[in-house]
Order: sequence, then C-alpha cells, then structure tokens
Amino acid sequence: MFGLFKGETLDGFALIQDWQNKTPIGGAVWRNDLGEKWGSLGPIGVSKSIRGHGYGHALLGEALMELKKRGAQRTIIDWTGLIDFYGKHGFETARTYKSMTLLLNH
Repeated sequence: MFGLFKGETLDGFALIQDWQNKTPIGGAVWRNDLGEKWGSLGPIGVSKSIRGHGYGHALLGEALMELKKRGAQRTIIDWTGLIDFYGKHGFETARTYKSMTLLLNH
C-alpha cells in the first residue's frame, strides 16, 4: 500500500499486489490472464482537493516502478473509466463491462 501525504494529511493511496500475494483481491482476480509474474494495481485514488496537479500520475508512477522492481512483467488495473489517465502510463483496454440493474421492489 502506498500513501500520498501532504504534511500529515493522507491525500491519496494505491494498493499493489503481485504473484507472491497468497490471497489476491480486487483486479488481481484476473491474474491468470497476465501470466506467471503478474502485478495488479488498484484501488488507487487521490482526494478531489489535489487533483489536476500531477499527484495521481506521480502516485501511479511510483506504484508501477515498485511492481517492476519486484519483477512483475504484466500489470492490470480493473474497473476504471479513466482510460486517458491510465493510457498515459501505457495501459490498454483488455476487457469492458456492461452495467446491469435489477429493480427489487416488486
């Protein structure tokens, strides 16, 4: 887990996982699509008050460098609509989802 602090305030975070995690969560459920030395990013986020100043890119870059340092060869982030943001770091869309709802008050 990475934390982005401004002073004593936590303004952002990033969770990373790799093939050494015994109980993968989040986007890491797709790890079998990535091969042997997989990495997973997410959730990740920064507070609204600091968005637009490059902090999210810095946080993402640090998380990706750590995964690379650990030996991850492919990394996934799951469930995002921020295609342009992640695309600037080399991510490409691998799958899409269709939202579905069910009205339960009948």
